[in-house]
Parts: sequence; C-alpha cells; structure tokens
Amino acid sequence: MDRLFLLTPNSERQVGYILQAIAAARRAGVRHIVRVSVMGADAEPGIILGRQHAAAEREIRAGGIGWTMLRPTFFMDNFVRYYGVDPHQDSQVYLPNGDGKAAWVDPADVGEAAARVLCTGSCAGRVIELTGPELLSTAEVLAVLGSVLGHRYTYVDVTEQAAREAMEKTGMPAWLVDAFLELNALIRQGYAATLASGVEQILGRPPRSMREWAARVKTAPGTA
Repeated sequence: MDRLFLLTPNSERQVGYILQAIAAARRAGVRHIVRVSVMGADAEPGIILGRQHAAAEREIRAGGIGWTMLRPTFFMDNFVRYYGVDPHQDSQVYLPNGDGKAAWVDPADVGEAAARVLCTGSCAGRVIELTGPELLSTAEVLAVLGSVLGHRYTYVDVTEQAAREAMEKTGMPAWLVDAFLELNALIRQGYAATLASGVEQILGRPPRSMREWAARVKTAPGTA
C-alpha cells in the first residue's frame, strides 16, 4: 500500500485517530495521504470542528509522508440525511441559519476529487477547497429541491436556543451540540458564502449544482 485515503469521524479523539493512522501508514510504506478536512480549518481562532481538523492537518504535515488536504464545505446530502427533507412528501426544515448562504457541495464531487488525487498521485503538498457552483440560502435550496422533487419544503428559521434544546433532547453530547451550532452560525453570519475552484481544478469540469444533485436523489433507488 502506498497511498492512503484518510477520513475521520467527528470525535473528540480525532487527532488520536490521525496519529494512529500516520503510524500505521509509515509501517505500510505509504507515500501519499489524501485527507478530507473541512473548509475554514485554517481560520483563527476557528470553531470546534475546525480546530480539530487543523490539529489533524498539522500532524499529517509533520508525519514525514506526502499529503494532499481536501477541504469541502457543507454537503448537499445534509438536507436529506440531517435537516428533514423527505424526498417522498412535503416537509418542514427547522434550522437556525437565518438568510445566510453557503456554497453547498455535492459529496459525489468530493469523492470523485479524492479518487482522482489518489489514483494519479497529483496535488501533493496542496490544500484544495471544494465547493459547489452557487451560493444558496436554506430557503433557496428548499425551493430548488421542491421544484425537482415535486414537493413543498418549508424553511422554519428557529432560534439558536430552540435548536440547542432539540439536539440536547436526542442525547447528543454537549460538545457536539456546540460544534453544530457553530456550523449554523457560520452560515447565518455569512462566513460560508465563499466559492472555490477546487472541483474544477482537479476534475476539469464545474462542480455539480444543487439542481443536479436533487435530480440524482429523485432517481435513486428507494426515493422515487
């Protein structure tokens, strides 16, 4: 094995996982690590998850192995997996995002970019930001999804306190509740409204749009 794709979960032990992975990579003779980090990992002072990813990046850089850092922004899949959009029926989405916009990225683009870097050994020593092609507010995203999926999706802009209480009721750890609320605040305060050219740099084509992603969701098995 000479190349490693490295993706770690949201965990307070993330840096420990990275250190173990680096040690295993050295033993295996790995020459190139492709790490999925997060956009804004270099911000100061940064948010909780950003600081974790920044620490992970520092360990990889110091590990003596070639590396590429891919930094995606918010995933389009979040709307179906976490935010409450039901492809089968009308639904409401409760988030404290205000009118803030984000450059939502198709996770398939992130996967394809990672695969290209892994297979070609390109982009060594580079940090590449991955976003979608457009800036959309949560309400605008829901309008796009509604037009493609044929349902009515309503955005309810809740307070941060209401969002906190809802997450706490699920038993989510306090540190992760704080971390997710920081992500919402990034959108609400405009810090996620940044476009990057990383997908096109790596793949030679524009990133997929929210409408293209929604069309794939509509035709995916089990979502018709």
